[in-house]
Amino acid sequence: MTNSRPRRWLPFFTLATAGLLLAPALLMRMERRFYQARFPEYFRSWTNNGSFSMVDSFTLSEDNYYYAARIRQAGTHLRAADPYIRENRSLRLALTDGLTFFCFGLIQRLTGDIRTTWILAQFVFVLLWVPVLYAFMRRLGAGANQALCVAVAFTLFADLTRSFFIDRHFADLLKNTLQYMFWFLGSYHYFFGPTRITGPLFTHLALFIASLAFVRADARKDWGSVAIAGLSGGLLAYVHFDVWLAFLGAAPLYGLWRSWSARAIAWRIGAVWLIAAALSLPLILSQASGLGGRDFLGVLWERRPDWRALPFLAGAVLALWRIGRDGMALWCACMLAAMFLASNAQVLTGWSMGGQGHWFYIGNTFLALTLGRVAGGKKPTDSPAWLCLAGFMCLLALPRVTGYSALHYQIYGMRAAQEEAFSWLSKNTPRDSVVAALSPQTNLKIPVHTHNKIAVSFLFPVVSDIAPAENARRIIHALSLFGAGLEDFLREGRSGSEDWGKHLWTGVLDTESQERAGSFFLYFCMLDRSKILSLLRDTASSAPTAGYPADYLWVGPFERRLIPASGLPGRDKLQRVFANSEITLYRFLRERGAT
Repeated sequence: MTNSRPRRWLPFFTLATAGLLLAPALLMRMERRFYQARFPEYFRSWTNNGSFSMVDSFTLSEDNYYYAARIRQAGTHLRAADPYIRENRSLRLALTDGLTFFCFGLIQRLTGDIRTTWILAQFVFVLLWVPVLYAFMRRLGAGANQALCVAVAFTLFADLTRSFFIDRHFADLLKNTLQYMFWFLGSYHYFFGPTRITGPLFTHLALFIASLAFVRADARKDWGSVAIAGLSGGLLAYVHFDVWLAFLGAAPLYGLWRSWSARAIAWRIGAVWLIAAALSLPLILSQASGLGGRDFLGVLWERRPDWRALPFLAGAVLALWRIGRDGMALWCACMLAAMFLASNAQVLTGWSMGGQGHWFYIGNTFLALTLGRVAGGKKPTDSPAWLCLAGFMCLLALPRVTGYSALHYQIYGMRAAQEEAFSWLSKNTPRDSVVAALSPQTNLKIPVHTHNKIAVSFLFPVVSDIAPAENARRIIHALSLFGAGLEDFLREGRSGSEDWGKHLWTGVLDTESQERAGSFFLYFCMLDRSKILSLLRDTASSAPTAGYPADYLWVGPFERRLIPASGLPGRDKLQRVFANSEITLYRFLRERGAT
């Protein structure tokens, strides 16, 4: 069989893979419309009884909302800024993942609707995964048919690689792996294949492209290829920190090996690294204005080695032994070695960031691709059996598609009352006007489903970098707008059942328990909970906070429980502008809600 046949099959399998990964969205939309048309009373009884929305994840996974808010902001503003706080325009935030959100923002500009953007972005970038991975595997020495099969299989089941070596206990690892494989066992944390926005959907794709450019530069040995490879690696700094650091870590290991094996310094590889590092300088310099000290960033202080990363070293040896000691095989080996070192940096430094999972996600990815190549033997093969296996992988994905949609169609959607309020805000308020609310879940959704900002922030470094002390003052100020006390707010925010997630597999979405089960900690994201409580109480006991902008007041079920019996303060300066069965909106008659 000639190499032309896999190329002829490449478009077919690319479209089939993308279709399978996006099929749950289509099926869930159809199922929801069926019940809405045939059983309207039953449909209205659902918690999420509004429009279908992939953004409003069945997990209520908050990072969905972080990314969606930043994508929407990037699609409506020329300059990247905080999607929550109107006056925050820090350079650090504009550069952090700037390329990622610029690309997603282009799609948002095209559609003008975040729900459509979400699905279209997944489809567009998934379409690139199969051909890019096909090229990656060909560089790794795989035969054309084998390369196509591995590209299809890995794209369809990329989520499975995220479960390995993450948990410290074997029982948890086995349980999570089974949940990833069989949705009816109740996995509610990740998505099909690489469709999780932004990573790995965009971030790992960018790393694959930079890897191809790097290996091409080493093979061609011309300075034009070196410049392209350096540019590709440097731009990863503006994609996401994990893929950027992975590239900067693997490149010198690659250069050291090449210098040792050739008995001459690999100048071109060094030049790639220097170009990539130089392009990263603006981002590095801007980090000085970040969120603050290590304590607030959730740093773990320990010198214990992480033995879970040992398979990465084994994978590096396997790549060099069974594939080769040059080109993409060497790059995979160096990437795996770099991920082992990153996972154990605490042995030397004494501290590590809480996001250790990033190194395991990347390490698992390159380990899986290495194993996929080794499965074909030392010599590349074009056996037709690989194409049959690619087709079987597509068939194997079908039960996951149907099971996933059947379990979750009730949950993937918006609350009708909230959707109505969001629609009113989008049609009747100026862009970037500030809506004050107390519910963390409501505040997460307002910048996603409207063009408005909010009075408080979420200190997730990718989307907002105001100081923790300022956010505490903003929360105390927002409480004063409702006449609510801090202790009542803390008590209300910790009165829900922690078991709400266990009911999701039956289709039951207990949003009230989820909202009231400590979710106010989301306002400070990674910060230590005891420090959050101390910070809020110290701020509340100090002098009155300065006024922060607020143009509208959102009163939903969460806020209504905190408003004193005497009612909202300053009612003579509030105008009711919207009301339905669940939500009431007020407009401040004085400028920006100054107190």
